[in-house]
Amino acid sequence: MKKVFLVIVFCVVFIIAGAVQISADTFLPPQSFVIRSRGGTKVFRWTPSESGVAQACVYRNRRLIYTVDDLPSLGVSADNFTLSRDFQHFVFRPTTGHEIALQFYAYGELIKTHYVRDLVEDMSRVTHTASMAWWHRRIPGEMLRNSQIARNNIFRIMTIEDVIFEFDLTTGEILSRSTYRSPWPRYGLFAGVGTIVVGIIVIIAVKRKKRGGA
Repeated sequence: MKKVFLVIVFCVVFIIAGAVQISADTFLPPQSFVIRSRGGTKVFRWTPSESGVAQACVYRNRRLIYTVDDLPSLGVSADNFTLSRDFQHFVFRPTTGHEIALQFYAYGELIKTHYVRDLVEDMSRVTHTASMAWWHRRIPGEMLRNSQIARNNIFRIMTIEDVIFEFDLTTGEILSRSTYRSPWPRYGLFAGVGTIVVGIIVIIAVKRKKRGGA
């Protein structure tokens, strides 16, 4: 009885400690990075500062084209940006903050902001921590694709409601929205039927073996 009580206490402490750690939102110190175009003629350079903000610069053939100042730096990496092929437009997805979902930039100027409440209908499904709102997830099948360079100037993202939004990267306008249909239920059905068939075959084979041995 004492051991069971100790196990329960340990589990409770572990859960509470995990919750505290999640709510604390511990981030690694921000690091600078670059995103290069195919061929390397265009470069997007992101540089954080000690004040908690960062600067983004775009170069073409080593010549500065434009800069964007005062971007938040906490928890930001290359995965937070998707650029057009000409590097003149990009979308920024902040890691921290509970309200802003996406910010679209053209030639260094902010042209469109989408808020979490604009993209998620049931806000109760959004998980909040001390500084973050978990409102989106990656689209299955696109996780291995180079997400920093957009195809055909279209940016795609899926919300926690399994709704896929497509945006025009040059304007920030929503082009379409659709509900993601996972193929796994169908594959799971096939796997289940296959397992049953294999099981029946094994049972028949075992029974025949027993009869033969008898």
